[in-house]
Amino acid sequence: MMNRKKIENLQKCRKRKFLDNNDSENETLSADHREQNENNNDRDDDFEEHAIVNFELGETKRGGVCIWFNGFRFTLKQNELWRCSVRDCPARVKIVSKSDNGMSGYQMQKDHSHLPEPQKQQAEKRRQQILERVKDKPRVKPTRLLAELRRSAADETYLAMGSDNALSCMMRRQKKKILGNVDCADPLAFTIPDKLRIKNGEDIVLYDSRTVRIGEKDVVLVFGSERTLDILSKNSATWHLDGTFKAAPNMWEQCFVVGASVNHRMCIGVWGLLPGKHRRYYEEVLNFLRNRISPVAPRKVICDFEKAEMNAVSAVFPATNILCCMFHYGQNLFRKMKGLKLVQMYGEQSVRGEAVRHSFRSSRTVPNSILELSGSIDRQVDAARSARNFIHKRHKRYVLQDAVIMRILADATYNNDAEIHDVMTALGLQVEGYAGKLKDYENTEDSMNAP
Repeated sequence: MMNRKKIENLQKCRKRKFLDNNDSENETLSADHREQNENNNDRDDDFEEHAIVNFELGETKRGGVCIWFNGFRFTLKQNELWRCSVRDCPARVKIVSKSDNGMSGYQMQKDHSHLPEPQKQQAEKRRQQILERVKDKPRVKPTRLLAELRRSAADETYLAMGSDNALSCMMRRQKKKILGNVDCADPLAFTIPDKLRIKNGEDIVLYDSRTVRIGEKDVVLVFGSERTLDILSKNSATWHLDGTFKAAPNMWEQCFVVGASVNHRMCIGVWGLLPGKHRRYYEEVLNFLRNRISPVAPRKVICDFEKAEMNAVSAVFPATNILCCMFHYGQNLFRKMKGLKLVQMYGEQSVRGEAVRHSFRSSRTVPNSILELSGSIDRQVDAARSARNFIHKRHKRYVLQDAVIMRILADATYNNDAEIHDVMTALGLQVEGYAGKLKDYENTEDSMNAP
């Protein structure tokens, strides 16, 4: 208790009055006046001692103003005082006058503690050129623009510009400022700006399901033009349907395309964004095409082995012949040629190699060497038909399948790509049918041998 009372007494404030000093205010004013005069004299001395130089204007990553001089970069600190952008550097500059072309001022007494970096100034100029180009042409491809601006850059400037990924992100941010953020969470709320949907004075958004199925969030969009629809209408002999999942935006699952064969090449007519792989989404796109190009309908459609897609084509275009993916047919055909050891013959400089090389080209008949192979298959078929046990049945299936394939090749006549595709389609179906039967036989054999 005694210690506590002593501490409380020590903590009490002093009640003794101080003597008034009337001269303190005058001394303070005189000291401030002297300090102000000294600062003014220092400024005048600095103005007289340092030469006036011109600073180049620049722009920071956040859109602010910076100035450059001899490879050194300065940012605004306060009023007319600018500091070096390297924070540990003590260098300062004082701005005297400003103009549209730049600023004029002088450097303070302290020097820079680092070397100049002129390559960063050039890199900053090229980044500004990228942003200006994006403002003028929002549709420009990032890879093409970056290749154009990097081509003439020096090695130091090339490295100072940053990576292609960082520059692409900068371009995307600039596009979002100009066009707005289309990728929103609600599919019913987003809007496509006119700069994206108007091209050559024409609206490329041909179909928007939000105007038909009001309030439904599974939005389907179709893009194209009157010219591309005219291409599909005039080239209705063969259409191509394909889709990709990697190129679709976040709100959609698939980017679906419909193209036509034009001068032996596939020309894409319309692009569609589908929220899923259901049959109704494919039918929605195909029904739109049927209404726009009616009464024209495709005679053949090439698509993937996807049931929903094939069923949608059959429902919308009942009279259309559906041919499945040429890529898978080519794979199966290559496996078959490899099994027959025709791949090794392809590079041979002989009559047999020439026959293999010309077997799938646009000739009317298959060479005699292929027909001789077909004859040997026929002899094997006659021997296999007398077989009765299971192993010989599987061999019989293999030999019969070879006979069918070789007869297709022997009877093949084609003058254009469509007829070549028909031959490859028939071959692919035969090979796939054989592979399926062979797998069934193997499963049956395993079940019979099981204890």
